[in-house]
Amino acid sequence: MGRLHREPARPAAEFALVVADACQRRGVGERLLARLEEAARAVGCTRLTGTLWAENLPMQRLCHRRSFTLHPGAGGEVTAERDLAPSARPA
Repeated sequence: MGRLHREPARPAAEFALVVADACQRRGVGERLLARLEEAARAVGCTRLTGTLWAENLPMQRLCHRRSFTLHPGAGGEVTAERDLAPSARPA
């Protein structure tokens, strides 16, 4: 399951992603995160963030592969941030 949350009139959105244990390591998370990035761009977001558990190394690796910057935080959390290029619009 992937979720995108954006406050009205703000250029940033926050993502959340959960993949069932039985579906992990099959590319599901990568496809979901790519779709969330597309959805954020489509509504005009220029930044995407998410909060990860520090021990969730597979999710940190996924975010790193998708060009997110990781910032360790307090309480065993890591913030993943990515600037989004505007979506291409047909001429």
